[in-house]
Amino acid sequence: MLIHLLPCLMACQRTEPHCELVDFRSDDLGLHLKGGAELAARRPYPNKNWLIACPRKGRKAIVGFFIETAAPLTSFTTLTRWKVAGRDVIEHEVRYEVLDQDFDAVTASMLLWYGIENTRGSWAPRWPDAAKDWTPMLAQPRMELTTRRRQGDYKDRVQDDRILGRQESVALHTIERERLLSPVLHAERMPPLESAFRPHEPT
Repeated sequence: MLIHLLPCLMACQRTEPHCELVDFRSDDLGLHLKGGAELAARRPYPNKNWLIACPRKGRKAIVGFFIETAAPLTSFTTLTRWKVAGRDVIEHEVRYEVLDQDFDAVTASMLLWYGIENTRGSWAPRWPDAAKDWTPMLAQPRMELTTRRRQGDYKDRVQDDRILGRQESVALHTIERERLLSPVLHAERMPPLESAFRPHEPT
């Protein structure tokens, strides 16, 4: 299964402290990736308050990274840690539930759940029922430093108006692999397939 994840932190560059990626871990996937080694945190969107983990190789800001597993999954959990102001570490845990096995890929990018038509084909909407009234701007899974208006299934651990930890649950329908790899849709901002991390199966 091809898994597209984009662990991200939303923090204002002007008013909030400097942040950097510590690491990304998923025991279910048998994967531990370190910031500054396998991963880097960059800003691929026009809104530069979005800091997104991507492969460290190269200098281009890419929207997330791929993981290729040998077998399809029904659920998995990830933990991403961020360092704030060079000292405090905050944690973002996301539990993903895969709702079907119709196709061999999933993506955490809510923008790619919409129905899409282009010159090379079309794809049907893949929005889960639980998210039918949500928007990507408010519900895209993310870590934040302070509470903001947003949608989603999440719970924060807060101290002195700062978010120290967030647990989030996300339901995913599978999508077509071609939807992730289409150059018409993504230009050069999606990770190349050859950059996919291929973990050993957990024991």
